[in-house]
Amino acid sequence: MRGRQNVLLLVVIVTVLACTGYVACSRAQPGPRILPVSAAQSTSSTPFHAIVVFQPRDCDGRIDFMHVFARPRWRTAFTTSALVIGGPAEAQAAAQALRARGLPIPVSAVGSRSHPGMLLGYASTPYLLVMDNQDRLRMALAAPSSIVEMRAFERAAEGLLDPAMQAGDR
Repeated sequence: MRGRQNVLLLVVIVTVLACTGYVACSRAQPGPRILPVSAAQSTSSTPFHAIVVFQPRDCDGRIDFMHVFARPRWRTAFTTSALVIGGPAEAQAAAQALRARGLPIPVSAVGSRSHPGMLLGYASTPYLLVMDNQDRLRMALAAPSSIVEMRAFERAAEGLLDPAMQAGDR
């Protein structure tokens, strides 16, 4: 009987130590960053940071809406970058594919279970996140898939650029 109590006590102690170690390790590791490192450093020069999140298979044209960020007014207002779901090899291939489409933007990799849209309910890609220069989410939307959606997206983004709206936000 005494032996069973010792074993049970040992199991309880090991369980408590394991749980304590798990909590300590999870707090010591930094959480996932939403902004790619290369773009996070440049957001202070522009009011907004547009981040497209996609998978390599989306490079077949589902991200062409990003060309709107090349417009002169948008170039001065948006820093644009991309997060590709995958590893470093997928990020490198995606960066090459984007450059070939005339979109030379920084690309970072993010894991399939840690992309920022998971918190927002985006199960499919591509989608767009627009952050202000204080890292607040200002707009999140699935990639426009029709002309009507594209026009709505452009109006919403123009609304962010409207000086009256920005002045009222301060």
